[in-house]
Amino acid sequence: MNSLRLNSNFGYLLKTKREQASLTKEDLAELMEYNTATIQAWEANKSVPQSRSFISLAEHLNWPTIVSEGLYPIIHVSPSGKRIQVKVYEQMCFSGITYTELGKLTGTSIYRLSQIVSGKKLPTLCTTLKMTEVLKCEVEDLYTVVE
Repeated sequence: MNSLRLNSNFGYLLKTKREQASLTKEDLAELMEYNTATIQAWEANKSVPQSRSFISLAEHLNWPTIVSEGLYPIIHVSPSGKRIQVKVYEQMCFSGITYTELGKLTGTSIYRLSQIVSGKKLPTLCTTLKMTEVLKCEVEDLYTVVE
């Protein structure tokens, strides 16, 4: 259900960080309780780690900027032409909240939430406020107007 796109360098960055930590794919997979094929898919840019996986990778690889370096910025263009950077997924990663959990806690369907996270739709004010409560952040942490 993840509609985010990995930065084309993500796999290379992940492999480099893993090697700098002196970990094999097998070591990292064991630490994260995944199989080696999952780590290989991430390093090959064939799949996107879930939000909790980003947190775990950041901790195991001492990579606090993993989300901002790993994903393309999601930009929504409003009807008035303003470009808005959507950072909901980044906050989900920092909070360790999954799509399912955020959907349940905000009363938002997974489909609608995926549209919001991918920048295809903007949430209502009510949904935005619920997301700030659940993710323990400010509205500015979820959306930024890009000049």
